Amino acid sequence: MDGKESVVVIRNMSPEEKLRELAWQRETMLHDKATALRFARETGYAEGEEKGREEGIAEGIEKGEANIKSKLAKKMREQGYSEEVIQSLMSE
Repeated sequence: MDGKESVVVIRNMSPEEKLRELAWQRETMLHDKATALRFARETGYAEGEEKGREEGIAEGIEKGEANIKSKLAKKMREQGYSEEVIQSLMSE
């Protein structure tokens, strides 16, 4: 059915049929809007979780590296390395 035929069909509808058609169109529009919002929300949650996961991994790596450097510096002190040597090696 093309656009012209649709207009003719709507014009030939009784007032009750027109009201039912308008109600159906509104219900369909509301359903489509709710579906689009749910999709956007779910997509946003997924993107947020992924970003949080990436940031958590990066933070974990950073803390792990700091922990390793701290332990390494402690060992070097125990073995008699000077603070100057330790600092120069840690800054590389």
